[in-house]
Amino acid sequence: EDEVRRMALNTVNVLWYNEQRGKSGGLSQAVSAERPVVISRSAMFSHFEPYFWSMYRGDELDMLLFRVYRNWLHDGLRFPLKAARDMSWSHATFQMVAAWEAAK
Repeated sequence: EDEVRRMALNTVNVLWYNEQRGKSGGLSQAVSAERPVVISRSAMFSHFEPYFWSMYRGDELDMLLFRVYRNWLHDGLRFPLKAARDMSWSHATFQMVAAWEAAK
């Protein structure tokens, strides 16, 4: 919780991995902070693929940061709010209880 609160103070959170193994728990924290997120194309982020539209994702960090800056000035920033809601423990718990009730 402390790390999520710390990340929520940032203008943007960057997770830039070159590794292609495992899944990133850091992305879950960054999304939970509900701040703009910049990520590389690492397979370590694939569990958030349905939400990539709400993040800044690519191969060139400098270009992505420029896009964040440009959006900040003109278009409005992207925030991963749907991902934060859909991937939250409270949402997952609701789905588990619903599945349990349906199985009775």
